[in-house]
Amino acid sequence: MGKRPTASVTSGDSRERYLVRWGGTGRSYELRLRASWRRWIALLVLVFLGLFGGLVWVTWTLAHGYPLAWYEDRRKVRLEE
Repeated sequence: MGKRPTASVTSGDSRERYLVRWGGTGRSYELRLRASWRRWIALLVLVFLGLFGGLVWVTWTLAHGYPLAWYEDRRKVRLEE
């Protein structure tokens, strides 16, 4: 099994540097983000999670509510016949 990635964060003026080391070779990748970009990324992640949560809620509601409504409609039709 390979080694797990490790990450370190160092602070700068208005930037932060993220180093990610992956695998046994010690290879690292550097990513620098300004504070304003971090805020936008956080906002987009929150919007995505909200949309995903809404989709899950709608799917759950339809999966549990729709068959019951269909069954009740069919029962009323049979009673009317």
